[in-house]
Amino acid sequence: MVTAQAFKICVNLKNGNGQKTLHKYGVKTKNKATADMHKVYDERADELIGYLQDEYEGFDTEENNEANPRWNGLSFVLMVIQKVDDDDELIEERKLVRAVANKLRIEEYRVGIEVEDLPICVGCDKVMTEEESDRYGDYSDAEGRPVCYSCYEYDRCEAPATVVFSDEPNEPYSIGSYHDDTEGQFKLEYHRTDGWRGHYNVVPSEDWEELHSDAILAMSQDEKDLKDFDDLLLEALNDRGIRWARVITRTSNVFCCGYDFFVETGHMEEIEHIVAQLRSMLRDPYKFHATALTGKDPDDLNDHDRVFVEMASRIMAENKERFGNEQME
Repeated sequence: MVTAQAFKICVNLKNGNGQKTLHKYGVKTKNKATADMHKVYDERADELIGYLQDEYEGFDTEENNEANPRWNGLSFVLMVIQKVDDDDELIEERKLVRAVANKLRIEEYRVGIEVEDLPICVGCDKVMTEEESDRYGDYSDAEGRPVCYSCYEYDRCEAPATVVFSDEPNEPYSIGSYHDDTEGQFKLEYHRTDGWRGHYNVVPSEDWEELHSDAILAMSQDEKDLKDFDDLLLEALNDRGIRWARVITRTSNVFCCGYDFFVETGHMEEIEHIVAQLRSMLRDPYKFHATALTGKDPDDLNDHDRVFVEMASRIMAENKERFGNEQME
């Protein structure tokens, strides 16, 4: 398990008697001497971070590469983060104080350390700072694991599933890796067909039953047929007052989306015969497979295309019979 801690390093460069240590930087105006001192310690802070990254595990984080002292007169605060897994150890506070004093070339009593445990994003493994939480808010997945704002926002904008319910047909819900607007009514399972391709299977809760499963083949005659099928199906269900839900899912093929249609549990017998009639009218298996395999409508196929579709269909049928539907999805 990866853990992270933030070390808030507080450094006070004032003298005990209240006089400012400006003599080291020449006889200059107060503001110019203070600015010169800031520059010197900014450079030493960079040396400190480089030392920690070289000597200890877990300091080579993006946050540390961009860390800069935050000045307040002759005092500054520097935030450094250490991220380690189970095999490594967090640096001891005492060792960090010595390293700070050594690299900044100051006495140890001028150094104060505050330690804070930090969450790590389950999506990108990024350390989430308090500043980020204050600015964007706190997010987590269904299991309560922390999610950074970037991963959560992407999950919202590029959600793999969009759900429309009959109760609110103009208010689409979405399901992602880190959010679920349906509150568990539907879940997604990614089915990987190889290293680059795959699709999502939709798993309903006990409140829903799957009425029809299909795919949208963009810019094809089959897509238009599926749209007509959907329109007639909605009309039949709405006339009977049956609640429904349509789930559109992303696939690895930009020209194809999953289409899964569900009705509220207990209404399958009432509507199954109508769905069977609509399938026979508008869901031609040959047209679907020919378009999916070639990217063409059946009317546009040439002789080579038809031979390819026929051979591919036979091979898929034989493999389904041999290996079963699950392995051939």
